[in-house]
Amino acid sequence: MTAAIEVRELLAGTSLPADLVHSLIEGASPLWLLGQSAEQVAGDLALCHPALGSDEVRVIVHPLAEARGHKVSVVAPDRPGLLAGTAGALAAAGLTIRAATASSWPSMGLALQRVLVDGPVPDRTVAWDFVGDDLRRALTGAGPRFRFTPCPPVTVSCTDSGGDRVVVTVRAPDRVGLLWAIAAWFEARDCNIEVATAEAENGMASDTFVVHGAVDPDALFTHLAGRPPTPLPWPLTRGLATGLAVGRSALRVAAVPLRAALRR
Repeated sequence: MTAAIEVRELLAGTSLPADLVHSLIEGASPLWLLGQSAEQVAGDLALCHPALGSDEVRVIVHPLAEARGHKVSVVAPDRPGLLAGTAGALAAAGLTIRAATASSWPSMGLALQRVLVDGPVPDRTVAWDFVGDDLRRALTGAGPRFRFTPCPPVTVSCTDSGGDRVVVTVRAPDRVGLLWAIAAWFEARDCNIEVATAEAENGMASDTFVVHGAVDPDALFTHLAGRPPTPLPWPLTRGLATGLAVGRSALRVAAVPLRAALRR
C-alpha cells in the first residue's frame, strides 16, 4: 500500500491545504490506494482542489507505458450512479476497462475514480476530448445509456460488511459494458457504491464492490446471466446450508479489516 507520508511530502509543495491532504489520505479507501505509487496517488488527489462546483467534473487522461493503454482519473461530486456513468461513457467509446478502483469521501461529498482502459482496436485513434465531454455529461445525469447483453457463466456472492453496507463480488465473462451493467443495476436500486475494484484476466472479470444499500444477489445474477440461478437438488441444498454457514463466518472475519477501514 502507498505510504501516506510519501504522498504528504509530494503534496506539501502544492496549493492543497494541509488539512485537506490529511482528510483525503485518512479517508481514502485502502483498496483505492493499493498497488499505486505515491506519485500516482498524489497526482489523483491533486485533482480534488480547489473544491468542485455543484455540477463540475474533472477528468485527466495519462497514457500508460504499455501500448494503447490509458489511465483515466475522474473526480466528481459523490452520488449514486457515478461508476455507472463513467463505465457507460467509456464503453460507448469502445474502450475496454481493464481495471478500475473508486473511493468516496461522503463527508466531503467527493468521489474519485481511477480506470485503466485499452483502446478499441490498434489502428483507431481515441478522440479523448469527446470522451471527456461524454464523461462529464454522464456524471451529471445526461450521458448515453449503453446496451448490454447478458452472458453466462456468472457467479455473484454477497456478504454483510457491518451496518447497512455489503460486499458484493461478481465474476463474469469480460466484455465491453460489463462494469456499466453492474454499476447501473446498483444505481437503479438506490445502492451507492462506496468502494469498487475491477480486474480482468484470461477473459474473465472479477469485480468487488462495497455497497451502501440492500442487494439481492439472485436478482443481480439474473440481470447479468439472462436467467435465474439454477436451484440445487434438496440433498445438495441441505449439505450446502452447512457449508454456507461456515463460509459466512469466514467472510465476516475477513470483513473486519474492511469495516475498520470504512470507519476511518
